[in-house]
Amino acid sequence: MRRLNLGCGNQSRKDFINIDDRPLPGVDIVRNLLRGLPFDDGSVDEIYSENFLEHLPQTECIWMMNEMHRVMRSGGLMTHLIPLAGSVNFWQDPTHLAHWHPETFTYFQKDHRRNLYYGGDIKPWVVETPIEINVNSVMFVRMTKP
Repeated sequence: MRRLNLGCGNQSRKDFINIDDRPLPGVDIVRNLLRGLPFDDGSVDEIYSENFLEHLPQTECIWMMNEMHRVMRSGGLMTHLIPLAGSVNFWQDPTHLAHWHPETFTYFQKDHRRNLYYGGDIKPWVVETPIEINVNSVMFVRMTKP
């Protein structure tokens, strides 16, 4: 089973391939993920990220979601912990670039009405609802590849 922990920083996870752009303790692969995920199509069973997606440039969010879709096997699980856009938890960190809200994830669902507007380029996910938001305004998002 291939499981990825994207943008792990110093929070490596046991039984995961821990990937970060810095050579920190516990990092298995040092890579700027905007260069792509170094895995074959459909070869990943699970993706986890905690405080990663908000550090992407806003213009690269769709590309990264599609890249995760590319490497994920059908039925694979993806879990993201991410600060709610507009919250203190989001704005307090000057390195947060991308704004994520529960409604943002609806754009990645099959047949979203705006997908054609974006050239049909958004790859579909099944988003578990409701998206949980804890007292620190951190969203817990679970998605599967159909």
